Amino acid sequence: MTLGWLIGLPAAAFVAVVALLQAMRRLSLRTQFVMLATMGVSLGFLLLVMVQTPRFPLWFGVLLIAVVFFASIAGTRIFLRSLATEDREAEDATRADLPEPRPSGIQIPGAHS
Repeated sequence: MTLGWLIGLPAAAFVAVVALLQAMRRLSLRTQFVMLATMGVSLGFLLLVMVQTPRFPLWFGVLLIAVVFFASIAGTRIFLRSLATEDREAEDATRADLPEPRPSGIQIPGAHS
């Protein structure tokens, strides 16, 4: 029973992280940031558990840390792309709201036509 948990848990964690990263593309920036922070905290918690538990299997810990580490890299990349896309959309919206300059000749102050 224990061996099944040791094999199934990293596989389930990997599947959950992949699903989380796919869902992350459709979320707001604040939610993406919270998810990245949660991944960082979970990485720290895993390291703490590995250090404090004397019989914690090394391969299991390395596998879990690798999954969380690579997921956080991919999540950070998605977050930065979303941030750049949002900035671009805000700039485009600002440009669309500005009136276009009218082409006219040079006007000299004091000259009457």
